Amino acid sequence: MRAILVALAMLVATGAEAVERTYAVMSLVGDGLLIVQYRVKTGSTLSGRQRQAVPVADPVFDRTALLAVEAAVKRAQPKAEVVLFGGRDPGLLEVQAKSLGSAGSAQAIADALVPRLPKTAATHLIIVTKAQSATALRVDQSVVDTGPLEGLGFYVDPSIVTRPPEGSAAAGSQGLLAPFAYIDVALVDLATGRVVAERPVYASYSYTESQTGSLTPWDSLSSQEKMRILTKLIGDEVDKAVGALLGS
Repeated sequence: MRAILVALAMLVATGAEAVERTYAVMSLVGDGLLIVQYRVKTGSTLSGRQRQAVPVADPVFDRTALLAVEAAVKRAQPKAEVVLFGGRDPGLLEVQAKSLGSAGSAQAIADALVPRLPKTAATHLIIVTKAQSATALRVDQSVVDTGPLEGLGFYVDPSIVTRPPEGSAAAGSQGLLAPFAYIDVALVDLATGRVVAERPVYASYSYTESQTGSLTPWDSLSSQEKMRILTKLIGDEVDKAVGALLGS
């Protein structure tokens, strides 16, 4: 398998400051979105969830993850150097897809990635990868059984009825659009190639008809709003995960 990694940026500590660590950073989450839509089926025991994988050519989501890692590292360890790697290696994406949902997914990806990293002075590697979980989404005071979700995407359910706030005279609303980010952030010691810490992230927002005035959940946000909200979700959650990794 041929690597197509490209160094995007390198921040170097200058002067008399001692650099204890150099972090290489790679993200594998932004190649596509998962759209899961629930459709009511009458007279059938089959699942009404329809899953659609949507390829994303623009590296906006991976770039957001990389910059969030960079910011979190520099905030936690100002003397550290950071090397960001971009590019989509089909071989790495295949390893990620095959190991998705398994306990050793981060290590499997690290095993494939580490030997193919360009020569740098990096002592550690931070990888942002897709995670999978059947954990139900929380909406108001209820939970929604979405089935397995992974990576980045949206869960759409026009049948959900949400309750108004307690004590409110407003009526409940129907329909849910939930952008989600199910990812894993792992720290690898490049001296050994082993994952030494990782933080899974299962994050989502919830939008209902009453918040937007839309007749359908999917139309409750424009394409630009969907991109903006999902980008913010990724950036915020990766930042927190890296802070937890380095804090530990």
